[in-house]
This record gives sequence, structure tokens and C-alpha cells, in this order.
Amino acid sequence: MLKIGVGARVYTLLLINFLYPSIVGEVRLGNFDVNLNVGGLAGLFVAWGGLFETVTGPWATFDLSAGYRLTNWFRVGAGVFGIVQTEYPGEFPYVIYASAKFIVNPGKKTRVVEED
Repeated sequence: MLKIGVGARVYTLLLINFLYPSIVGEVRLGNFDVNLNVGGLAGLFVAWGGLFETVTGPWATFDLSAGYRLTNWFRVGAGVFGIVQTEYPGEFPYVIYASAKFIVNPGKKTRVVEED
């Protein structure tokens, strides 16, 4: 019902990619999934033209989303993504979005077969 993991998130904008560490938590309630991603503090800008820059600072991101699984490998949903930066405590930029997510490895279901 509850999964917690550590990884990295990658955002791609044309030829520039931004990668940063992230902690993810997911609760599955039947066909509904609720996800919370928290990450940041350090990241990498990587571009095709050779740009490779490390970005550090007092910032973090969050992404809270909920989705409905139409199949075991596809879900639709909505969420909110925001950035927290301690240098600007009065500012809290965020965006609300709709999503369609493909699940690359939906997990293997095992079936136990008993024979007498």
C-alpha cells in the first residue's frame, strides 16, 4: 500500500536536461495512486552543446499528484509542482497540471498454483 524510494528526477526542455536527487512516496488505494516527490538542494544542467553545470543552493522542489490507473501501465491524474527557496521566503512559485503517466515497470504479479 505504501512505497518509499530514493532516486533522481530528470526534466527535459528541448536540448537541456535538469537532473536532481529526489525522495518519493506513493500510496495506492485500489486504482487511485497518490504520489509525493521531494527533492533538490543540488542538481545538474546538461545540454547537447556541452553545457554541464552544477547547481546548488537553499532550494527544494515538491510534486504532489494523484492519479487513476486505467490499466496496470497507464494512469491519468492531476498535481501541483512547486519550488521552495529560503532566500526568498515571501515567494512560492507553483504550477497545477494534468498528467498522463506511462508506468515502465508496473510490477510483476505472481500467481501461486497448487497441485494435489
